[in-house]
Amino acid sequence: MDNKVGSFTVEHVREIESTMNPIRLFPEATPERLAPHRHWLEPHFMTPEGRFHFTVRSYVVRTDQSVILVDTCFGNHKERSGADAGGGMLQTNYLEDLAALGIAPDAVDIVFCTHLHADHVGWNTTLVDGRWVPTFPNARYFFGADDWSYFSGLGDDEYGAEALVDSVIPVVEANQAVFYGPEHEVETGVVVAPSPGHTPGHSCLRLASGGEQGLVIGDLMHHPVQCAEPTWELSVGGQTMTMDLETCARSRLACLEDASESNALLFAAHWDQPGGGHVRPEGDAWRLEL
Repeated sequence: MDNKVGSFTVEHVREIESTMNPIRLFPEATPERLAPHRHWLEPHFMTPEGRFHFTVRSYVVRTDQSVILVDTCFGNHKERSGADAGGGMLQTNYLEDLAALGIAPDAVDIVFCTHLHADHVGWNTTLVDGRWVPTFPNARYFFGADDWSYFSGLGDDEYGAEALVDSVIPVVEANQAVFYGPEHEVETGVVVAPSPGHTPGHSCLRLASGGEQGLVIGDLMHHPVQCAEPTWELSVGGQTMTMDLETCARSRLACLEDASESNALLFAAHWDQPGGGHVRPEGDAWRLEL
C-alpha cells in the first residue's frame, strides 16, 4: 500500500463500499468500450464479472504539523432526497473507524472539503440534542469560496440545499469556517489546487513533502476508468452531477498531465484503492497503477 508522500501519511476511512454496473455510472461504459481497459482495471477497480468498485470515503492526511480530514462523506441521520437519497439516514461506524486510526474528533486540526456536495460534507456535523453541531470542535473547516457563493444562494428545493443547511451552515455559524480561493496555502506543503467544473469551486489538495507529491482529488474523477476516458462524466439516475462539463474536462486533463509528469500519488473520494495510485501513459490517454 503506497500511502506516503515524503513524511506525510495518507490513510482513509470508508463509509460505503459497493459494486455497480458501469453503465449506471457512465452511459458510455459498454462492455465494448471497456474491453481495452480491463487488463488494468481488474481486479482493484473492476470485478471479473465486469462491475465497477465504488466507494464513499474520507482521507486522513497526517503532516508534520496537523491532522487533516479531507471530505467527510454522507454522515449519519441526514435527510436526503433525489440523487443523494441513497446516502440518507445512514447509521454507519464512521467515527469508530476514525478512532481505529487513533483519531478522536477533537484531534482533527483541519477539515478540507473539496466541494460542497452532500457526500463530501456530511460528517462535518453531528446531531446533538436536536441540533447540528460541528463534529470536530477544534478544527478549522476549509470550504471553497466559489462553492459557498453558489450553494448559499440556492433555493430550498434545489440540489445541494439540504446538505448546506445541516452540514455547512452550522460550521459557519460556529465561526469555524475558512473560505479558500485558488492556490490557498493551508499549511506548509499543503496547498489548494483549483479544479473547477464539477462544482464552481471544486478543488484538489496538493501535498508536497521530501521531494514527493500527492493530490487528493475529490470528485475530479469518480472512477479510475476516467484516466483512460477523461471525457466521461458520472451520471446518477440519468442526472449528470457535473455542473460545467467543458471546464471539468479541462481540469481533469490538466490533473492527469500533471500527475503523470510529476509522479504524484492520486487519492480520490470514490476509488476503491488501498493506497495512492500513479498515473501512467497508456495509448493516447492514461491508466492508474497501484
